[in-house]
Amino acid sequence: MKHTVLFLLILTFSFSVEAQLKISGIISDEIELLRDVNIIVKSTSRGAVTNDDGYFEIVAKKGDTLSMSFIGYKTQEVIVSNQKKINIILDSNVELDEVVINAFGSTRCVQRLYCGFSVTHVNYYNFKSDQRKATLFPNPSANGLFKLSLLNDYRKVQIRVSNMSGQLIKTINYQNVVEKVIMDMSQFPTGIYIINIIADGKQLDTKKAVIGS
Repeated sequence: MKHTVLFLLILTFSFSVEAQLKISGIISDEIELLRDVNIIVKSTSRGAVTNDDGYFEIVAKKGDTLSMSFIGYKTQEVIVSNQKKINIILDSNVELDEVVINAFGSTRCVQRLYCGFSVTHVNYYNFKSDQRKATLFPNPSANGLFKLSLLNDYRKVQIRVSNMSGQLIKTINYQNVVEKVIMDMSQFPTGIYIINIIADGKQLDTKKAVIGS
């Protein structure tokens, strides 16, 4: 009897493992690849974000729903079947009264009209603003340790960690930072966190840190 129960447990576990799919893909809009798009397996704590090339990887199972969201774009959902690659084009058809973008460097602008609203989409080349001077690696992080690269030296850097509801849960201060710091979030459970970076009083770009494979 014990051997039968053990066999059934192993068989059940095997089916569970086989049901898990490692899904990868690329997310873009009609013009360019999109960085920092948020991908979540609905009703779970699993998530991922796209890298500079719009690429992501995430683990899900057949029947799960992947929700893909990015500021200024419509959230898109995909139901997982047996596919292992998913390439998505997000729709920037959103209702905005006005879009103001401040940047330095060469740009290419495309103006579109959506539902009576004029939206200017900007592609950046040779981007010089402080808003792009931060990268987080690895992301996702299996152990909650991240390497934050700032590309410049700073006297004081403050990291503010918030949950997806916007609630501040931790503040980390660094002194005399030479381009890179190690950000330890190993005490937090698996999930997605918002990282706000303030360097020498300047607000750098907001990051999404994903803990878990």
